[in-house]
Amino acid sequence: MRLRILLMLLGTVCLSLDALAQGGRVRYLEIGVTLETPKRYEAMPIPRTEKVLKLMYVRRDTEGSTNLGLYRLAREPQGASSPVAFMGNTLKVKASDVSKSAKALGKFTRQLIPYQRGDRLGMVYSYTGDEFVYYLVGETPSGSFPAEVRYWDRLAGELRFHPPAQDDRKRSALARKYGRTRLSDKERRIFANLSMVEGWHAYDSEEYIYLVHGEDTQAWKEFDGQLTGVRRYLTENLLTHRNQAPTDVGVVRLCRDRQEYLDYGGQDWTAGYFSAMEDQLVIYDAGDKEAMLRVLRHESFHQYINAALGGISPHIWFDEGYAELMASATLEQQRVVGFEPLDHHLATLKEMVGEQGQGLEPLEVFLRLTQEQYYSAPREYYAQGWIWLEFLVNSEYGQRSKRGEDFLKRYVKYTREGWHACVEAVLQGKPLHIDSIFRVREEALVKALKRFDLKDAEPAFHRYVKARVSE
Repeated sequence: MRLRILLMLLGTVCLSLDALAQGGRVRYLEIGVTLETPKRYEAMPIPRTEKVLKLMYVRRDTEGSTNLGLYRLAREPQGASSPVAFMGNTLKVKASDVSKSAKALGKFTRQLIPYQRGDRLGMVYSYTGDEFVYYLVGETPSGSFPAEVRYWDRLAGELRFHPPAQDDRKRSALARKYGRTRLSDKERRIFANLSMVEGWHAYDSEEYIYLVHGEDTQAWKEFDGQLTGVRRYLTENLLTHRNQAPTDVGVVRLCRDRQEYLDYGGQDWTAGYFSAMEDQLVIYDAGDKEAMLRVLRHESFHQYINAALGGISPHIWFDEGYAELMASATLEQQRVVGFEPLDHHLATLKEMVGEQGQGLEPLEVFLRLTQEQYYSAPREYYAQGWIWLEFLVNSEYGQRSKRGEDFLKRYVKYTREGWHACVEAVLQGKPLHIDSIFRVREEALVKALKRFDLKDAEPAFHRYVKARVSE
């Protein structure tokens, strides 16, 4: 929790979108701008790690998405907020033609700067004032550009600016609402509600808050049963004391469709992800309910362990291996009751341990793989990570005298304690180096292995894998 507070303080301040509507125009008090709501565009939530993007809209058609965003930078005399710097540092593009000056809006001077990004064309409208520089940026497929730029020109000419002012009305209302409940982590729930834009709704459960786009207001309840069950299982099986369970509310964003998921930040080869910096689990419904629930359980492990450890990522074998174990979990009445085989991993393992296969990675090597190494052979390492965790949790060897459970609990305990010491040092003014993270993980693993004999476990692990792939 303390580390998350630090990250929130270092990140952007939450912008309340509780704005004052004036016909088709909306006055955003905290941004200091009034603009017409773009027609045929849909408002998008702003990821909280975005430091300068203040409003975002998207319009989708057969050619691809058209984006419109409003950015605000503090004016820097050294030129860090200049149009050239903004386009290079934030948009990662260069002007495709010379800029043109436009008539000033009040005390704000204006420029129009076109650019090209592959087969997409864009226009930057810059507004430079004494204190802030605003940028209205439109980008669209090249075929749509002539029509869109005429519309952007009109919107850009009608922006109005005023001194930013804090609007605490909605925050105060939310504070009163949550003050009447026993829900945990009220401040994060307030923060999540303040990120709402039109069409999105927030639903609270005991340990999660769901940010849902659309009118299917009941879908989150089934997800909550799954996530609550996973959370209970992890608390019982990974923590040495229940009072170590995260009190952080889990934020889950349910996008309406794949395109919205991609627009928000998802990668095209994924169906869900957890972002520690955003402090959110983001997912969408691809039409396969069971596959969606597997992804949800997998990502929920990442979310849980990030909170339980205080913000540090564990070794990659543990992070991805246990996440895959949770993906295979079966639940009844919000309780994990068993684990199903993951056939794609079993097929990979069968190849690995066959006569022509490369074999399993030796455990001494496997347990110290870096993230880069793990992802260099994801098919094989994800399979071995899953079966290694299943071996520790489910095999007769792992269950004997709770060998597997004790090893995993000790690993979590020592990682948590080592990272807590690092955070305390940072709070006292000491610098945090990336090597500190590697050292915490290695020391935790070494301590956990003192009472777990890898030389004895390795042959038992190989026998377990061969038995599983031959079933």
